[in-house]
Amino acid sequence: MYGIKLGGSGDVTTSHRAWAREDLGVFITSPAVYEGRVYLLRHRGEVVCRDPATGKTLWSESLPRAAAPFYASPLIAQGVLYAAREDGVVFTARVGGRFELLGEHPWGERIVATPVAAANRVLFRGDQHLFCVASKP
Repeated sequence: MYGIKLGGSGDVTTSHRAWAREDLGVFITSPAVYEGRVYLLRHRGEVVCRDPATGKTLWSESLPRAAAPFYASPLIAQGVLYAAREDGVVFTARVGGRFELLGEHPWGERIVATPVAAANRVLFRGDQHLFCVASKP
């Protein structure tokens, strides 16, 4: 994983590299950014919080382990990380200065698509259904 400074033109791979970390990355998921921090969801459920300016790991925690991996990228909305595991279990965790697991929700069908936030709701696409999560009015 590399930190690349903004600006420049052409190939800025080496000229604009702020930092490099070869010891920690992700298999498939894309990192999520929230309040100036970068969050990685690793293949087996490790959540890593990094400082994007330095690449330094601020904290690392793990979601409950299972045989199923994570293919969907994490979503962070209003300070809550949503992580859908392939077996259909969705985890919620408060993130920021520290990690706090809020819940584990089995939905009964495979989920590999990244969740989406829209209109104060979170949408999850399973193999057979579209799930919508909203807070009570």
